[in-house]
Amino acid sequence: MVEQLGDDAFLHEKHGAKDVQDAWCWFKLLGYRCGPMANPRGMSHLRAPGMLDTLLRESNMLAIERPQDAFPFLRHQCRQLGCHGPCPEDASGADDAGEEYDCIVVDGIATLCGHRCAEHACANTPSNSRVRFCDDHAHLELRCAASLGDGAFCEEPSRADHLTCEAHADIERQYGGAIPYHFVRPRNLGESQHAWRANFNNYWRERKKHRRVPFSRAFQFGFWFAVRPCGVILACKPMVEHESPRDLLQWLNSLFPTDDIRPCYIVYDRACQVWRTLQPENSNADWAEIWGDPRMVMWLVDRFHYKGHSRDDDVCRVNCSPHSHNLRGLVYVVSREEIPDDVDIEPELREDFGQVVYIEDPMHEPPHGQARRVVPAREVVRRVNDVRLRLVLMDMVNTSIAESVFSTMHKYGAAMRKMTGPRSAFFLRCISISHAEITTSRLASNGMDPVPLHIIFPMGILPSASHFEVDA
Repeated sequence: MVEQLGDDAFLHEKHGAKDVQDAWCWFKLLGYRCGPMANPRGMSHLRAPGMLDTLLRESNMLAIERPQDAFPFLRHQCRQLGCHGPCPEDASGADDAGEEYDCIVVDGIATLCGHRCAEHACANTPSNSRVRFCDDHAHLELRCAASLGDGAFCEEPSRADHLTCEAHADIERQYGGAIPYHFVRPRNLGESQHAWRANFNNYWRERKKHRRVPFSRAFQFGFWFAVRPCGVILACKPMVEHESPRDLLQWLNSLFPTDDIRPCYIVYDRACQVWRTLQPENSNADWAEIWGDPRMVMWLVDRFHYKGHSRDDDVCRVNCSPHSHNLRGLVYVVSREEIPDDVDIEPELREDFGQVVYIEDPMHEPPHGQARRVVPAREVVRRVNDVRLRLVLMDMVNTSIAESVFSTMHKYGAAMRKMTGPRSAFFLRCISISHAEITTSRLASNGMDPVPLHIIFPMGILPSASHFEVDA
């Protein structure tokens, strides 16, 4: 572990205090002991321009290859249901009371992103936030950015301080600048709203057609997040493509490579697409058989987005429904009652969700002399083992916890869009670990007994926890 920065004064003078803090965070985060990092005073390699981004880029690659070292809360456990909490005894008749079922919620966020190369299908990042292309495509900065259609592009050099040549100056003037004033969204709602929407869509359609490369800087596709139901962020990673199922599966396989740490449930708003990707006819990867086996891992759509999935999609309704009655550890069976087949029931009870009812919380122990609190539940009718049952169910896990975490992370979107790709990924990693520390402290104060983990770096060097005091 690096104990001291040798050229501390030089870094303060040349790069600024923020870069010094970034370097400190990197050393403490990974405990990197090989190469020039082995010498605590071997900091001369940072004197070259851009070397700090190279350092952070290597840090991000190691975070993907060794996530257990970069994310100390990756193996977080506590007593909350869905987070290795003991399954309570209910009316289902199952004999698994006390068993531990774990669940993670994964989702992608596109508003948190740094810069990437503006050339299509290039995953490199620019050398700084003031240019549009990486070093490999830097020559495109001097070419005209207009498209001629049918796959033909203008090869003329651009004008000085402009993005197009003289012949396509009108295209840049119309589609290369800011949104025209007359396309600002009207305040009143009515016919003008529909006319504005049509004009706005036509404007962006023409703007996209008349460009070879973006007139503005390009950004990353976003980040993947893995969150426990208790709100602790386990890990995050930049997207290779926008919410690609294969990219997600490869990342999860690196986070949970063995059976003993693999979660029982994975909640994702597009879980049905991932389930299709895991079928043998669509994937031949070695790990596809494990992640696609419902006896090992069940893929569920979160309850909020499940409402928008098609009712005619049998694959989603059968394999990824969050309203199933047999999701042990996620659904609590309050009561069950056998009803004859000749008894008519309400049509709503046959639906996936069922009908909302309000009951006294069976898991709430009120003080002496006070009544139990009233909570919403679901009443459904299911056929189990050829027996028709009326069930009252309580959903015990928040499947939209990732959206709650994103509402906190959105505040950093504007700052990250000013950063290069490596710096934005490292910054978000530090913020995520700081958020997880605050959430773990809150769980400990609430009696959830989070498992104490060995933190490989002092949390005082990370971004201030005051950012999250509103959520505490």
